[in-house]
Amino acid sequence: MELLIIKSISVVVLVLTLSFIAEKLSPKISGVLSGLPVGSSITLLFFAVENGVDYVTNVALYNIHGLFAALAFCIGYYISTFYKGKLEISMSLLISFLSYLLIAY
Repeated sequence: MELLIIKSISVVVLVLTLSFIAEKLSPKISGVLSGLPVGSSITLLFFAVENGVDYVTNVALYNIHGLFAALAFCIGYYISTFYKGKLEISMSLLISFLSYLLIAY
């Protein structure tokens, strides 16, 4: 139960810190910082606490693969925004999801 509280607090602190940076410095810097794999490192830290270091050493290899898949989703979504037609939203979702699946598998 206390690990759940620590996870919740760390997420709140991360979001508040990024909001503070966006207000005081610039939204661009906040966006760049939120795009860094900080979330991945926090996730790996909690995986290590819950499952052990051996598990994390195996999982970390696929962490970069997941980041590339998320990047492929974003690029697919960006490319699909140039399509203008009846099924604009459906095509955006389909193309971005297929881009994600192409890289993920």
